[in-house]
Amino acid sequence: MSAAPLRVVPAATPVPRTTIADLIRDEFEVDLYLPPRDNAYLYGPHCSARGCERPGNELIVDHARFCQRHGQRFQQAKLTVEEFLVDPPVIAARTELTGLPRYDLTASSAVTRGELRLLMQAMHDGAFSLTFSSKRWNALRAVYAQSEQESLVDIDLSRQPGPRVATGSAKRFQRFLADTYERLAGREPSRHDDVWPRRLYACFAHEMQGRPPTQMDFRAIGVPWLRQTAKEIAWQRMGVEGISPGVVWGMVREVIRFQDWAGERLVSPVDISRALLVEWLLHNKATRPPRAVSQRLSCLRLFIEHARVGGLAISPDATYLPGELGIRDELERPPKYFDDRELAQLDAPANQARLNDFNRRAYQVLRHTGMRQRSLVHLRFDCVVEAGGAFYLRFFNTKHRGAPKEHTIPISPDLAEVIRAQQQWVRFFWPAQEPTWLFPARNSNPTGNRPAHVGAIYNALVKWVKGCGLEAGDGQELHFWPHRLRHTLGTQMINEGVPQHAVQDYYGHASPEMTSHYAKLQDHTLRRELDGFLDRVNRRGERIEVLPAGVPADAALLKERLSRAKQTLPNGYCGIPVQQQCPHPNACLSCDAFVTDEAFRPVLLEQRARAQQLAEGAQADGHERLAQINLADVAALEAILTGLDDLLPAEADEHFDVRELGAA
Repeated sequence: MSAAPLRVVPAATPVPRTTIADLIRDEFEVDLYLPPRDNAYLYGPHCSARGCERPGNELIVDHARFCQRHGQRFQQAKLTVEEFLVDPPVIAARTELTGLPRYDLTASSAVTRGELRLLMQAMHDGAFSLTFSSKRWNALRAVYAQSEQESLVDIDLSRQPGPRVATGSAKRFQRFLADTYERLAGREPSRHDDVWPRRLYACFAHEMQGRPPTQMDFRAIGVPWLRQTAKEIAWQRMGVEGISPGVVWGMVREVIRFQDWAGERLVSPVDISRALLVEWLLHNKATRPPRAVSQRLSCLRLFIEHARVGGLAISPDATYLPGELGIRDELERPPKYFDDRELAQLDAPANQARLNDFNRRAYQVLRHTGMRQRSLVHLRFDCVVEAGGAFYLRFFNTKHRGAPKEHTIPISPDLAEVIRAQQQWVRFFWPAQEPTWLFPARNSNPTGNRPAHVGAIYNALVKWVKGCGLEAGDGQELHFWPHRLRHTLGTQMINEGVPQHAVQDYYGHASPEMTSHYAKLQDHTLRRELDGFLDRVNRRGERIEVLPAGVPADAALLKERLSRAKQTLPNGYCGIPVQQQCPHPNACLSCDAFVTDEAFRPVLLEQRARAQQLAEGAQADGHERLAQINLADVAALEAILTGLDDLLPAEADEHFDVRELGAA
């Protein structure tokens, strides 16, 4: 029996939607909307007080959320969060709607009423990553009321006198409504437009490389050929080169600045000359710091190179040389790291206690991993892997060109315990959600699926350091920014002898040149040690100058590096040149090449006590030869310690150890 032929059934014709009213569902065609209690966006997470179902959006303390009533009672009680939550007060409601969100959707204008109901529907569906409230909603309605316009799209929000929170929300809604009207009109954004909305280039953005700009407005470039070139280069860099929209827009803004400054001198591509660029460089150097000049004008130089390749008749000599922008100086600067005294202040328990649990754990992860802040906020909830009794941390190198790259590093059990505590905090804070991030944003994040903002953690840590009144090594106020912790860990590893290629693998650097930025600090650290402790003694206690007269300091510094690289001694330094082999290892106390300094006094004292004990034991057992060997060591150590006593100033700290400089 043959099968019946297939019959083509035409698809149902979609009902065209040409107005805002066509997009609104029936449940939002009401005058007063009461959101369901399980909606995280319009109702929000519940209060942490047991038995309270009011939204917990009024007060956030550590891992707890409180409604307005329980927030007031908590502040009056003067208890810790844990103590208050053991037996929270029961607050009776006057009516069933007391303390619950209610949203007024009425308006005299049909346009305004339709927009309000569409916005309410969009928030209900999670179109905006924020938790709304009746207070915010009424502030938004006031924006409509204070304007003569019916549509939010036509309102100039910059002139609104309303609260900042209302204006900020209104800007989001204004962009949403503008896009909605564009879609209803059947018009899609194009890269040929002068204004690019975010949805045009959102496909090029990665969530771990920062939020893309709201829009790219090329209308600020008044010269037509320059505006067209900027749009072509911007699209090429995002689509072909894989550059993030934020970086691309930063380049375009530098083109806008250059055009505004050049004015009427910029008529055609030929006008972009070497002389004009040098004049622009001098103007920037007179008004901006060196780093800003380097970064901004590098963007302009890159734009000019792309424009020249694209066919613009720009002179080949119209460019900047690396030295002119200070790039070389920037790369050769030693990294900013914290010394031992500064780290001790940062890690002091009394200072750590001034941070809340969230920020303290963020600091500890940055401190002991050296990761970038953007990698920190994008740590996945299940980022720790345990294998073979060891712990590893998986994260994304967000600075990797093109797209973030997953990276795994070993961590200590103590840090793994810190991360486990943070995981418990997240589960408590969002009990009804499946965790996504280890450090989610705590505000306007009803589902917990939005990571913390880099600026929020940065500002919290900087404010914390200022509040603690910490001092730098020179006695001045300690200037803290989290990226210095990354420099500190890299410096410690280099100065403790970790091979440079291992540091490169740990940090995920794309090239050895980037890691060498940290390696250069080894010379800087050694020079600081030598400047502070220029005198050493040999095995006979005689003074040895580290920087002898007639020898360049760089040559002595090179010898010091080579000696440390060749052989590490527990009680001093080996002075044999690197080209010469040691004929009698393990006999340093009888070697004329052996030198030591005050840093090794604790080791020398312990070694003398041990040699004295061995000599006395050998004499008691009748082993005269062994006793003589150990007594010779005792005599050598006595001479060395006496020589160090002669060099030590009266006010010196005998417990200071220069080997700990830069160590963890």
